[in-house]
Amino acid sequence: MINDTSFLTGINDPNLKMDKSGVKNTGNYKVIHLVKTGTCRCPVCGRPMLKNGFRCQPVKILALLIANVPTILLIKKQKYICKPSPQCPETVTKVAEIKGINQGCRIANNVKQAITLDLRRNESQKDIGEQYHVSPSMAGRIIDSLEDSFTP
Repeated sequence: MINDTSFLTGINDPNLKMDKSGVKNTGNYKVIHLVKTGTCRCPVCGRPMLKNGFRCQPVKILALLIANVPTILLIKKQKYICKPSPQCPETVTKVAEIKGINQGCRIANNVKQAITLDLRRNESQKDIGEQYHVSPSMAGRIIDSLEDSFTP
């Protein structure tokens, strides 16, 4: 059975589900509302953490184009807490992490991979950036991250 979320976004995280708001078209963008929840273990003691609500603001992630329309993912992330106990001397909090998106990054990994594949063509950073709706400097940073992969 195909997960609709992974089919739409290209992000294969089993705990990423569609929100009640669903998919909306707002002007020039398609906005997909998602919820990231599931189980989480404490990094200090290893016990399951308790759910502690959601992040105040949803996270905005740039995804691949859908039907040649720029796509934004608005993801509500679950917060977790591990209360003090003999195994865990202090309170530990954590926010859900999404597979397919680097921590602290607002661009999905599959967008970066698509930009990398487009490097085969002789195009400027500005043209690649416009095609994927990222800045030319972001396209340049993706190119720079490949420096270790190639030998001159």
